[in-house]
Amino acid sequence: MSRLKTLQKALLLVKRASQPILAQVDGPAGVGKTTLMENIEKRGYSVIDLDVFDEQATKEFGLDDGWKSSEQYSDKLLAKVHKLRQKLLDNWLEENDPAKSIVFGIHTEGDTRYRINTDNKILLVDDVSKIVDRRIKRDGLGQADRASLKKETLGHIKELKDLGFLPMKADEILSMFGRIKKKASEHGSNVRVIFPDSIPSDVLLEADSNPEITGFVHPNQDRQRAGIYLGDQLVGFMTPREERANKGWRVGAIFIGPEFKGLGLNIGSKAIAQFFANRKAAPVPISTTNIASQKAFESAGFKREESYPDIVEDDGWTGQWWVKN
Repeated sequence: MSRLKTLQKALLLVKRASQPILAQVDGPAGVGKTTLMENIEKRGYSVIDLDVFDEQATKEFGLDDGWKSSEQYSDKLLAKVHKLRQKLLDNWLEENDPAKSIVFGIHTEGDTRYRINTDNKILLVDDVSKIVDRRIKRDGLGQADRASLKKETLGHIKELKDLGFLPMKADEILSMFGRIKKKASEHGSNVRVIFPDSIPSDVLLEADSNPEITGFVHPNQDRQRAGIYLGDQLVGFMTPREERANKGWRVGAIFIGPEFKGLGLNIGSKAIAQFFANRKAAPVPISTTNIASQKAFESAGFKREESYPDIVEDDGWTGQWWVKN
């Protein structure tokens, strides 16, 4: 292989690893994550349990299985192990299509947490009593353990909800991934941004009726807009403008058609990332209630700028400033 082709392949792998993956799934012990993983994999997705990387890193450092609760433990050693775990995950992501990759697990220990870029954080749930029954049967425990297992299960569920994971049952998750696969087969999973582009008036009017962006679309004004496409299908738009004072660009109001939202395709974040691939980004004001936009910008490499004051308009609209990392 020539040096040019080797470099091109390396750049492709790095680009893949930095793109949003389809989803991250976690849940309490005994909820059925292994069974769900197997069923998702049968549908043609790439799945991996973060336990695999934990086991590989533990073996690489020659540690005992229970080292985290033994005299072997130290914060410095945990940091080294986690660095290797993250590298193993990044290598796996480089080798798989982000649009079809699903990671199971979370692994938070102290301040260490995997860097996983996705809009779709899913909490696998079931009836708590059923989860506890499975734990008792699987681990050979007794009824005397039921109360502590229930407390542990509820605590894990609360922790994941606090981290932004959306509760879903196994059949709901499989149904969602089925819809994703159907949409991908119809339109492909390649998100493209065309700027400037002509957006049909009915799409602009539909966007202006969305309560999160109404008043920012200006459907009757002739403005430069960027079309967002899934394959060859127009699925939404942005209204970019250059902020000369800040020497950067903003994408303006972003609209994705409702039939293409909630499918785990990360259309919004991919479009934002693509638009700013070769443009400097100015600070972006995002509504405090527009969680979808916050997640999309975060996945595209933006973060909330804590040092900037929040925005409060006379009409009651409140927002926060987000900047490109």
